[in-house]
Amino acid sequence: MLIESHIRRKNGSKISLGKDVYHFSPDKEGRHVAEVKNEEHIARLLSITECYTKVGEDLVEPEVPEVIEPVLEMIPDEPSADDLLQVEEELDIEAQMCETIVGMKVSDASAELSGLSVAGLRKLADMEIAGQARTTLLSAIDAELAERETD
Repeated sequence: MLIESHIRRKNGSKISLGKDVYHFSPDKEGRHVAEVKNEEHIARLLSITECYTKVGEDLVEPEVPEVIEPVLEMIPDEPSADDLLQVEEELDIEAQMCETIVGMKVSDASAELSGLSVAGLRKLADMEIAGQARTTLLSAIDAELAERETD
C-alpha cells in the first residue's frame, strides 16, 4: 500500500518499524510516499492520523481539547464585619492563651507554644520580658520561632 507522510523534509524521512525501514521520499507530485506491504506496519502508520494517510486521503486534524478556565473563588475587596469579628475573637483567644502561659510552670508552658501564631509567640516573649523574664521559657519561644522559620 502506498502511504503518504505529511512530514515534509528536504530529503524525505526514514521510518524504522521492526527490521524494516521505510523511506518516505517526494514523488512527482511532491507528496512524500513509501510503499508499505506489512499489514501491521500499515496499521501502525495509519493509526498516527496526524502524520500518515493512504495516498490521496486528507490528513485528519487533531482534536484540540477544550480549554477549561479555572474557577476562581470570589474574594471580597473589603473584609466583612463577620470576618473582622472572627479575627478579633482569634486575637482575644490568643491573648488569653498568652496570659495563661505566662502563669504556668515553664515545663507546662513549653508544650503550649505550638498553639500560638508567630505574632502570639512574640507577644508572649514581650509579656515574659516585662514580667519575671524566665530565660528557659524565652529559650523555648526562640526555639519554636526558629523551627517555624525552617519549615
